[in-house]
Amino acid sequence: MNKICNAADWFAPTMQRILHEEFGQLPRFHRKQWESAKIFETLAESGYLNRETTGLSLGSGTEHVLYVIARHVKKLWATDLYMAHSAWNNARTDNPELFVTSQAPFPLPAHCLSVKTMDMRSIDFPDETFDFAYSSCAIEHIGDYQDFVRHLHEVSYPFS
Repeated sequence: MNKICNAADWFAPTMQRILHEEFGQLPRFHRKQWESAKIFETLAESGYLNRETTGLSLGSGTEHVLYVIARHVKKLWATDLYMAHSAWNNARTDNPELFVTSQAPFPLPAHCLSVKTMDMRSIDFPDETFDFAYSSCAIEHIGDYQDFVRHLHEVSYPFS
């Protein structure tokens, strides 16, 4: 999806429905709300939000979108640098699974959300494990040029 955020987007029927029904939020002009709703919309329109798909969230923290997506899929893996000494409050923990699942803003289906401490420069899953992957507000934390190249090699898909 290539789309520049526009104030008119908050008044679009699809955005209104997603924010009200999926996120339980009133529209407000905030880039994170827009990004989260657009991630959800793109996954839904692409057919990935169903009980047969498995997804990967990179740099998840405890963002609201994580929980909204998790309740629509078979399994969503939340990954971040979840550690007791993490530089980010939304990843600072010595128990990642409990930290993330206990902050769900609504009940989630059993076993739909798993959590793993993982650096997005080194994805610790076999190739072709996931039907989809997404990240929001995390790519700027990857590091320098070589770190970014390493991340792109991890997430690239060989198209024929």
